[in-house]
Amino acid sequence: MSEQTPKPIHHKMEFLQGLTFTSVSLADAEFRDSHFMNATFDDNNMSGATFENINLSAVSFHEVNLSDASVKHANLTGFSVTEANMTGVQLTDVNLSQAAISGADMTGMTIDGILVSDLMAKWTAK
Repeated sequence: MSEQTPKPIHHKMEFLQGLTFTSVSLADAEFRDSHFMNATFDDNNMSGATFENINLSAVSFHEVNLSDASVKHANLTGFSVTEANMTGVQLTDVNLSQAAISGADMTGMTIDGILVSDLMAKWTAK
């Protein structure tokens, strides 16, 4: 029986605009100094992927599972999150100036160890 392991493909300085990949495994692939402007990623498993030094300006995420995801040293200016499950999210050393939160279930949410529900109760009691 012949060997079924595919041989790696290495491309450098190539222009592959308009290609379509369907049911392709790119496990352990590396993309460096590459352009993905206007690319579409749909129904992909990217668990365990690492994104470093990435420009995500004007990127749109829909129906994305970010369980156990980690975001460090990120500029999220103008970032918008709608209809998201952020149970257990941790925000540390972040700049939340001009941030706006509305229609959120904040059960058990704390800021610097203080329950937000307690802070809101004190605010509304004034």
